Amino acid sequence: MQAPTHFLMGILIYKIFENLITPLNICWNILLVYPLIILSHFLIDAIAKITYHVPDARPQDKFWLGYHIFILGLTLFFIFWFWNPFILAMFFSVLVDIIDWGILRAIRKREPIIHPIIDKFRNSLFSWLPELIEKKWTVINEFTIISILLILIYIL
Repeated sequence: MQAPTHFLMGILIYKIFENLITPLNICWNILLVYPLIILSHFLIDAIAKITYHVPDARPQDKFWLGYHIFILGLTLFFIFWFWNPFILAMFFSVLVDIIDWGILRAIRKREPIIHPIIDKFRNSLFSWLPELIEKKWTVINEFTIISILLILIYIL
């Protein structure tokens, strides 16, 4: 899925612990909350097959380009909107992508190491989900998930 979805899941997990389970301190964050936020990346990416998530860049496709420009804007908006106190929750929510796509693939020219594990997780637990990554209409699915996460965040 896209960064805004990961951000919101990280924020939701943080708020659940902050408001419903226990007052947070640095120890809880390091030992429990941030690792759970990192693991949430696996769940979110495992269900990404029901969203528009083509495997390659398509800058000539106007829909692909417009969608990704919108997602970039939404990502920046969420960073500024939720910066304080959720910047670390957002950072840990996309740490898997930073490592695999930012460091290993872009800088070190290596294949990702974490996303193949996510693929195995997806194939074992979510094989029943349809493969819709090429269907443009499935942006609705991602925006529905984003909307639900936003509602839950504001309820807490």
